[in-house]
Amino acid sequence: MIVAGGTLCRAWRLGKRGRETFRLKISVCAIVLLLVATADVLPQSGALAVRPMLDSMGRKNYFLPLAEGAVANAMVWAFDRWALNADYANISVHTMKQNLQTGFVWDNDNISTNMFFHPYNGSVYYTLARANNLNYFASLGYAAVGSLTWEFLLEREPPSLNDFLATTVGGSALGEVLFRLSGVVKASTLECKNVLAFLVAPASGVHSWLSPSRGRESWLGTMPCSFTASLANRLIFADGKMQYSFGLGLEADYGSFFSNSNAKPFDAFECKTFLAIYNQPIISQFSIVASLYSELLDVDADNRSVVWGLYQHFHFMDSNPIAEGTVPYEFAIPVAWSVGYGVEWVSEVSTSSVMLFMEAVALGAVHSDYFVNIDRDYNMGPGVGALLKWNNVRSRQLELNADLYYYIIYTLKGYPNENYPYRGNDLYLNSQGNTSMARIAMLDVNAKYYVSNYLYVWAQMGLYFRNTHYKYFASGATTAMDLQLGVGLRL
Repeated sequence: MIVAGGTLCRAWRLGKRGRETFRLKISVCAIVLLLVATADVLPQSGALAVRPMLDSMGRKNYFLPLAEGAVANAMVWAFDRWALNADYANISVHTMKQNLQTGFVWDNDNISTNMFFHPYNGSVYYTLARANNLNYFASLGYAAVGSLTWEFLLEREPPSLNDFLATTVGGSALGEVLFRLSGVVKASTLECKNVLAFLVAPASGVHSWLSPSRGRESWLGTMPCSFTASLANRLIFADGKMQYSFGLGLEADYGSFFSNSNAKPFDAFECKTFLAIYNQPIISQFSIVASLYSELLDVDADNRSVVWGLYQHFHFMDSNPIAEGTVPYEFAIPVAWSVGYGVEWVSEVSTSSVMLFMEAVALGAVHSDYFVNIDRDYNMGPGVGALLKWNNVRSRQLELNADLYYYIIYTLKGYPNENYPYRGNDLYLNSQGNTSMARIAMLDVNAKYYVSNYLYVWAQMGLYFRNTHYKYFASGATTAMDLQLGVGLRL
């Protein structure tokens, strides 16, 4: 009790970001307790080690993920209300009616809450549906239902449009990646694979553990997949200032964008993250590029492959100020799709590929030089973008990568300071930020050199440029550079 009480106090002192982390932990606990209560079959001793992957989809259940999502939402709300005594959780029939009458607004949480933790919560709803053998599109609907329930009924604050979009669509991206990676772990020969599968995707992991009769798709464990984990020293430069950081980099390459078998969403994806251990937000970077549908156009005698397809994107970058008023980068694209075209060349000594993605952004976020309201210091809005990816692997020893991003984000709903509506009740401000157009360009270049089959050393340079033209204020800009050097392991 003493430990729990101290932990709760620490979460409260951390503010909403700390409480959001606690909500994620409680979500996991809720799923565990709920699935224990609803399990049809409990595994006997040793069953986990010998249970084979099923040949086809198991029994679909359309009702159970609704019930599981509702109970998980209720348990998280109860924790917010009674353990954290959070004002936003003090709901009633009146607050529910008021939310339904008010409708959607643009909310004012910090960028990590809105653009990463909300998608992660959405991934819980999503994987609950996937664990009940529903496909990508059906599971997307369950993420939407879970988000709408929370926004309109379980908070006294007005429902947030950006939360709904990020939780539903961003949640599907995180959820499908985590669900498939948990399947890869489950199909491995690792001694601790059940624990690892649970840590990767708690909802699907517990389903697989407690309810083997419900089945899993056999293809989850058959796609080629590679993991790398690395430790990196990091230097961040912005506006003539520098800060040292240290962290853990994780990458997963699932399937191949140049395969002729990408018939289902996320049959191929790349996922990268950087977890800062010192000086910067723990979730500093997270990105996903995934195939929704692709078609191999040509494979010629020169071992050249050409592919086109539809893709889903998720990109998140966050940083703490390295000096007063200096934020190196604050940027997120949780909801985006693209049309992509790529070419791959394979020879005896190397494999090279180039891919171009033209993106439509339904929701983006970028740092604002002027907008500050409650916990938010960034603008939101739709936009367009492009991503150019280049990769070269030589004799499986040297790997070179370069990613070039370019985005334009339009913040359409904003006000001059003297004309803010709802002054005194900023929860109802309903502003995307400062009316503006932001241009963001990013370049990431990295090299890995394998000193053995598994161990490598690596270096990366990242450049970030932002220029924002405001309607009511002077233009603002940011230039930042990120240098990383470390060692890694291919798993």
